[in-house]
Amino acid sequence: MAYPVTFHVQIKEDVASQNVAATLRHCVSRREVIQSLDQSGIVHYARLLMIPYNRIATVTEGVFAIQVLIVYDGELDALLRFMWETPALKSLFISISDIAKIPALAPLDFDGFSRYITENNLNPTAKELRNAHSLTVQQIRDGFAMPG
Repeated sequence: MAYPVTFHVQIKEDVASQNVAATLRHCVSRREVIQSLDQSGIVHYARLLMIPYNRIATVTEGVFAIQVLIVYDGELDALLRFMWETPALKSLFISISDIAKIPALAPLDFDGFSRYITENNLNPTAKELRNAHSLTVQQIRDGFAMPG
């Protein structure tokens, strides 16, 4: 069964933080991130969203918040461990933390990373995800394996 994580943090408004956000915008399409997610064997879906400021806010341009949406198989701890041990993903989350209005507490070790993701997860239970099927990533791959 697949489970959701919706990691959400508001980011700082300063120019340096906004510039980092702009560089992160396309990171999910980077080869090393795609390969890592594919090799995980547990990630169904991953997406990085930049939430823009609305026109009512004092700042009308730039990124207000960043969300990382992930749908995965198994236990949350296994996903978090995979992200922490994968350099491209670890770097992404550390970069997000660095520009967040409320960053992760230092020193950022695995326990601190896990706590930070969990505390900023808008979907703490699987009930918030509608699945059309109950297949795991591995079952899907096995069922659609190309011969030869």
